[in-house]
Amino acid sequence: MSDLVLEILKDMQRQLYVLPRMQAEMATTARAVTLLEQDVRMIRAALNDMARTNVTTGEADALHSEVNQLRADVREHETRLHILEHRETAG
Repeated sequence: MSDLVLEILKDMQRQLYVLPRMQAEMATTARAVTLLEQDVRMIRAALNDMARTNVTTGEADALHSEVNQLRADVREHETRLHILEHRETAG
């Protein structure tokens, strides 16, 4: 019986190590959603302006690819920063 309790406690401990990362990812996702909402409005305005200057489809696609990569990089760094901040306050 004690082995079973020990295994359950070990499993709970493993799950607790995952929790700070999940919290960091949730906080980062919430910030990302807010930024995405703002970005969508700004992109719509920018696309309307670019349409008036005859930007090619290839140029618009290249811009979207670069923005997507930048956003992914920023999201990854925000998650790492949040994890480090949590470790600092928890420890």
